[in-house]
Amino acid sequence: GARLGSLGDRLGPILVQFPPVRQRNVALLDGLLSALGRPAAAEFRHESWFHDETYRVLKAHRAALVITDEEKWPRAPFVELGPIAYFRLRRGYTSRTLAPWIDTLRSALTSHDEVHVYFKHDPQAPRLALRVQRAIATP
Repeated sequence: GARLGSLGDRLGPILVQFPPVRQRNVALLDGLLSALGRPAAAEFRHESWFHDETYRVLKAHRAALVITDEEKWPRAPFVELGPIAYFRLRRGYTSRTLAPWIDTLRSALTSHDEVHVYFKHDPQAPRLALRVQRAIATP
């Protein structure tokens, strides 16, 4: 509440994660996003969520669909839902494996007001983030 509000515009969307055992339940999603009352990004780890019904609820709340690059979970499709794009890149990357993500991020920057990109928690993450930032800035 008040503590989050004190962050002002420095606070990005709230990440909401659904475990692999939680299948699609749009009433639950709608209730949760309504209760948050602020921008959110939803990460689904069960494929049943990747459905038009889910996208309608996310769009109604101006919430993002998280695209996660992680071998253990299904990857969400890149669906244009609103002003926020949210990516979680959770692998080790080489120049070759990072190149398609740079293209995707460039595309997201042209179609969204905000693009959030998060990397796996490891010592390489800051360097990787700078590399992506430089690559995106270079046409």
